[in-house]
Amino acid sequence: MNNLVWKNQPVTLIKPLQRDGGSTAQVLVQMITHEKHAALVEQYGSEDDNNRALYRELVKAGTGLTDADINALVMLDYNSLIQTVDEAYGKDSAHWFKKLGVEFDETYDRLPLLVPLLTTEGERDVIELQFPSVAAVELMHKQQNDDQFLFILSSCTGLGVEELKQLSPPDWKSLSNRVADFLSQTGSFFLPATK
Repeated sequence: MNNLVWKNQPVTLIKPLQRDGGSTAQVLVQMITHEKHAALVEQYGSEDDNNRALYRELVKAGTGLTDADINALVMLDYNSLIQTVDEAYGKDSAHWFKKLGVEFDETYDRLPLLVPLLTTEGERDVIELQFPSVAAVELMHKQQNDDQFLFILSSCTGLGVEELKQLSPPDWKSLSNRVADFLSQTGSFFLPATK
């Protein structure tokens, strides 16, 4: 698999955006980290306003647009940007591999990454996984509630907490789902299907 699968997502504007540097007819939505995404959700997420403030911040984080730029957009273009950031940060990496037409080798013990992760051992485009032991799960339950899942993710991947936070939101979602299966499923779930 190549090192960079993610491609910044272009959004063509119906009405070009007028900025100091001229006119912009296309905006690129870039990938952000899980840490940035989680912080924005924590700070701005609210059902009271249907997450309007959150989506505005996600659009700013993903595109580099300012509040003034966003205010100058027509609503149709803003809706397109919201839809694109929602898909970019809300879907798992398998969704993006399929959408981008990239074949990937995914087994229970290997998780290919949409965006390479820089670790203390170098850049990785695959995370090797191991099943958590009963002892590790017992230790997980002794952690503070907010730290429990990070503890078990670290245990299953060998990655540090700060490294895990640098995953892209789609890669984080895929990893979280896989480890949740490790904690809740039986062994037969991971055995190859037999006829």
